[in-house]
Amino acid sequence: MSMNLKNKKVRRSNILSMLALSFLVILACANILAADRPKQLDMPADMTMGRSLVGSDNALIDWEPPLEKRIEEYLSVHAEFIKEVCHPKDVSRYRGLYRGYFGEAVRIPLLNEKKGEIDYEAVESSLPEFSKKHRWILQEIAKLKKNSKYDISGNIKSIQALLEELLSYKYQLNNFKDDNDNDNDKKIKTETEKQSKKKLQELFTLYKEMVDKISFMQNYVFPVDYLALRKNYDNYNNKRDIESIKKRNRIFLQRKLLEDGALAVKGNSSDRYIRALLSTLYLRLENHQGSVLEEDVRYDLSSLLKVLPAFVSNNRLVVISESSKKKKKRKKRQIRGRTLLARMEDWKNKNLHSWAFAYRLVKSSQKSRQSIDLPKEVTRDPLFKMSEQAFANLVKVIAIKRHTLRDLNFVKQREVYRFWSKQPELIQALFTLETILFNEVGGMDNRSGCERKDIVQLVINRYHVPFYTSIAPEDPFFNYLAGGENGNKEEKIEQSRWLNLLFKDGEFSFTYFFIPLSERIYCPLTTKYAKTLRRGNLEIALSMLKNPRYDFKALRFFSRHAMLGRIDMSSIWADYAPIELRAGPMVEEHASDIYWQALLDQDYDYLDSFSGSDGKIYHTLELATGKNGKRSTLLFDGNLEASKEKEKAGNSREKGDFFYFRNNQHFKYFCPKN
Repeated sequence: MSMNLKNKKVRRSNILSMLALSFLVILACANILAADRPKQLDMPADMTMGRSLVGSDNALIDWEPPLEKRIEEYLSVHAEFIKEVCHPKDVSRYRGLYRGYFGEAVRIPLLNEKKGEIDYEAVESSLPEFSKKHRWILQEIAKLKKNSKYDISGNIKSIQALLEELLSYKYQLNNFKDDNDNDNDKKIKTETEKQSKKKLQELFTLYKEMVDKISFMQNYVFPVDYLALRKNYDNYNNKRDIESIKKRNRIFLQRKLLEDGALAVKGNSSDRYIRALLSTLYLRLENHQGSVLEEDVRYDLSSLLKVLPAFVSNNRLVVISESSKKKKKRKKRQIRGRTLLARMEDWKNKNLHSWAFAYRLVKSSQKSRQSIDLPKEVTRDPLFKMSEQAFANLVKVIAIKRHTLRDLNFVKQREVYRFWSKQPELIQALFTLETILFNEVGGMDNRSGCERKDIVQLVINRYHVPFYTSIAPEDPFFNYLAGGENGNKEEKIEQSRWLNLLFKDGEFSFTYFFIPLSERIYCPLTTKYAKTLRRGNLEIALSMLKNPRYDFKALRFFSRHAMLGRIDMSSIWADYAPIELRAGPMVEEHASDIYWQALLDQDYDYLDSFSGSDGKIYHTLELATGKNGKRSTLLFDGNLEASKEKEKAGNSREKGDFFYFRNNQHFKYFCPKN
């Protein structure tokens, strides 16, 4: 069996790429993971958990058919919404404020957001780290000046060959029958486990050699445990006492120093995701448990090896997006990225600027308790040419930019909220559901809509939990609706439960002002593709509202693929349990001929096996699907060894079925433990 690894293209999220410029952030905006989330899924008494509910008697919203008419009704209201709320000047203003604020490359941590009280102690604690980072960057620049060409093709080939061996061992061990009492077979299994463990140790050695060879792709601390940093931050994220806020500030500043990278093109295409993944894989390989290669590790390593050569090349092609002459459209083109040395020089200057700002900010407080010798490069920064008054004005301007950007986001969301709150419940529900699907799932789903259906059911589950359907006084958006100077105290927000689900603080990241996707809430995309995707999302939403599946009890989800460092949040959510992996729909009989042929020809790569929620054992295979080298990832529930015995595909179908693959690296779901 060929064990060549053919992996899907790595999809690196660029949504937060501009944040790589930052060393500081105002921490009040980051509470995506609240520690006080509800632990129980409180369903209506007439909705029995543990079985699928079918029929309009169990509908959450029992709309009248035909489906197409309901969709057209919604789209008609949606068109009115865009006309009334989506103003081009607001989008231009948001983007201008966003570039102005995040382009400053500095942030100011606060002890009290309302009062604007700066946490000078947290900033001061970061000063020694800037020094360490600067020294490390200088060391790497010196290495690059001596040798700027790095060929890791040999390292990659060695690692890929070892991965093939490990997958071969994995196949043998996963298909060894536990009830086999044959002594000889047991010895074979023990020896296979021993050899697999040995190969796993060799894999770490080869990986370490490669990473050490390209040390400029590391960070000033290596390896970095990004999961531990996230855990520590979340421990203090929702606590309001002053000591917790101080600890949270320090941890977050540390994260900003370590969640950093160089830019291949100025203002575009940061390599921080690759740097973070290098660290995570280092730790996972070093601490790998068991004798079988973990699928997460295989997936991450295979995808990394595919893109890493471009990041260590001086001739890297970078895709950039820019405005066309028509202005209404954007076009993409490829350009040559900067050399490794130029990238590191730019990173050095960015770090020096952030260091200079932090130093001046601390000194302006007149509370500095330590004396730090600054290198001449720092004191040459333009910030040191400013008078005290000019620097104080700069700090004030940064605060104003941040406040204006945040305020604009909430004002526009209030307009959205008030428009849809006047609509019938079904229309409100459809807006909430299709907006979440569009921005959280997008096009990352199969044709049957498995992930979108699960996300809709997850939101429906939340609909029955008061925590998620209320905008509380402690939620920032509350002040713009019913409280504070900006709100209307007569506004009955408790009646708009579907809208509250969407705008609940900390639940959907695309609602935050520092996420560029937030503009799509009040100015949804209207391209041909967007319209097609929206219509498909509406069909799924309407179907699920009429026939909810309460046997799927998820309340949370995350995409490991999109997390910096590909960290797994499972260990952070202690009160939640991951839902077992599930297969997608069965492949249609007329479409499965090519897969059966590949199976019989042994023209496939075995990747993994798992026990599904239905109790079946599924094998994850990458099968050849054409002469052009194209391969497809599918699941097979039959006996792989038995399938070899048949000579014709038609006679082999009694041995199992093919199912569409659901990539849990993209979406992983969690339900309350109790």
